[in-house]
Amino acid sequence: MSVTRPILALCGLLFGASFALCTEPVRQPNGPGKAPPELRAGYLERLKEQKASIPASLPKLVQRELAKLYEDRTNAFLELLDNDLLLFDHPINAEVERIVAVLLEPLPADERDIRVFVLRDETPNAFSIGNGTIMFTLGMLERVQNEAQIAFILAHEVAHERLRHAETDMLNYAQSIHDKEFQKQLMSAYRSTYNKVEKLQELLIGFSLDKRRHGRTHEYEADSTGLDLLQRTNYQLSAAVTTMDVLLACDKEYFSNTLDLHNAFSRTGDAFNSDWILRRGPSLGLSDRERGALDDSLKTHPDCELRREVLGSQVANLGGDRGVAAIMEAERFERLQLMARMEVIDLYLYQGNPARAMYLSLRLLEDEPENAYARAVVGIALGSLHHYQTNRVVGKVLEQPHHTYSDSYNLISRMLGELRLKDLAALGLAWMAEDRANGTDDPELLLALAITSKATGSTDETKEYADRYRELFPEGRHIDRLKRWVDAPVTNK
Repeated sequence: MSVTRPILALCGLLFGASFALCTEPVRQPNGPGKAPPELRAGYLERLKEQKASIPASLPKLVQRELAKLYEDRTNAFLELLDNDLLLFDHPINAEVERIVAVLLEPLPADERDIRVFVLRDETPNAFSIGNGTIMFTLGMLERVQNEAQIAFILAHEVAHERLRHAETDMLNYAQSIHDKEFQKQLMSAYRSTYNKVEKLQELLIGFSLDKRRHGRTHEYEADSTGLDLLQRTNYQLSAAVTTMDVLLACDKEYFSNTLDLHNAFSRTGDAFNSDWILRRGPSLGLSDRERGALDDSLKTHPDCELRREVLGSQVANLGGDRGVAAIMEAERFERLQLMARMEVIDLYLYQGNPARAMYLSLRLLEDEPENAYARAVVGIALGSLHHYQTNRVVGKVLEQPHHTYSDSYNLISRMLGELRLKDLAALGLAWMAEDRANGTDDPELLLALAITSKATGSTDETKEYADRYRELFPEGRHIDRLKRWVDAPVTNK
């Protein structure tokens, strides 16, 4: 299934690990972890309470619409849960929960029933879905510059919850679409003989713009209330202002440089053919200038420049900047961001997007050339693509180039889609040559060695690495992958 579908469903409705773990070297991702067994039952029980609380004074159609919206929200959350898109028992959770606890501490007890979930998604975002639930993405953790910015982002979302913006939006939506005048205009436009499409578009665009105006008002209210929360802590007030700069940059490519594939694959020697990345056609990616020219309403975080000005004035009215940018040590913050990058890579690997997993791993290797996990993922991606191509299903897992992706990612997607089986096998073998020579007990490297060995037809080596993995990690995370990619015979010759 699509990684983003349940996330988009939630957004559409809106128009504890030990801290000591953070001091250890980051060798590999933890994965999603296990959700508390009572979590699902708690959300289903809360859904019953919400539906029971719908005012009987509302028209029946509006009541039914609200109940359906509440159900959709709960189902979207449970879909995230079922597809391992939320982190549990993870150092990132521990830090995020610590920060939100600092924000909630001054509030009355009846206003502290708020839970923040870390969403395994590359998109830099944070959002409130109502129902006391806030989502904070791994992509946002990668983008922020300090802990105080995380605190303001969470304070902003807590403000949405305290102001009940999601509930208000749902009620307004339910009432609007069942408004008699709106329905009358909609039917009139639908029955028109001439210009039917234009009339329907004009009516629906007007409806959308009206909701957008309400949404922007909510953003300013949440900024102001969030700043009030922030000033009750020891976090730096200017973080509210600098966070807007971070949000402005969220619609731009995260990596400022073009990925040099020659250098990225230098460890493979002659196995990498320069012709693979030549004559690839015109650029499909959006330039920063083109992204900046996008209608502000289409951006992930609209109105940031104006919000920055307003927040700057509010900080000045509070007496100017004060507080600290961080409570945790800088080294621990950097480790958290590294964890976030590795968890996103792990997500793509598990969700069956080897090209994206490889691309982000090559990017990570630019910053950390000795990162064994990123090195292993590239090998796993090459081996898995050989498996998928052998079984003639590579089209199901390989993304096609698209104008919203960066040129670097489009280039590597094209290259991988055009490589022949023998090229994938040779490239994977050369990529893993050093680890094959040195030997390893690292779980990801063992998987990479097993799958790239299978691609070359080396039965003995494949069995050696697969058996070694099973011996060391009998209940390891990659047991199913060994069965799928290494043990399984070709199914569609």
